[in-house]
Amino acid sequence: MLNKEVLGLDIGGPIIDMVNDWTPDFFINDEYLKTPAVQGAFDAIRQLVEKSFGENVFLLSVRRTDSQNKTLTWLDHYDFFNLTGVKRNNVHFCVKRAEKAGICQNLGINIYVDDKLENLSYMTMVNTRILFKPNPEEVSNFSNFLSVVQRVDSWQEILQKYLP
Repeated sequence: MLNKEVLGLDIGGPIIDMVNDWTPDFFINDEYLKTPAVQGAFDAIRQLVEKSFGENVFLLSVRRTDSQNKTLTWLDHYDFFNLTGVKRNNVHFCVKRAEKAGICQNLGINIYVDDKLENLSYMTMVNTRILFKPNPEEVSNFSNFLSVVQRVDSWQEILQKYLP
């Protein structure tokens, strides 16, 4: 039986690999479909959907309006929805980092995975905030929030915590 927990996932960082000096503006150019997925992300998300969260997995990302469709195109290009079981309607975008918190509250997200400590700092209503392979400089800028997050470096660590 699936539990009542609701999982939220950032897209850039935990799912789309932040390689080749990737920036949010990267999705504006025509090279974005060459960006790989984070190693093990699709398989881990599939396991989380099948064994723990079911339809209660949401993707939530800060994207400029001109890159939101490209993000969906990337997810489709890599067959993300079929390979993971995440519903395409469970993708949400916002344009400001602080807006993620309100969306999490509206969706009932109580576990959230993000590579940005700043994003997690706004999510006071989220019980479990997981910091995924963060950038050390960004962490130092928001280090006063480290005590409220669990830090992980791989999808395998997340699976160990959240699979029955």
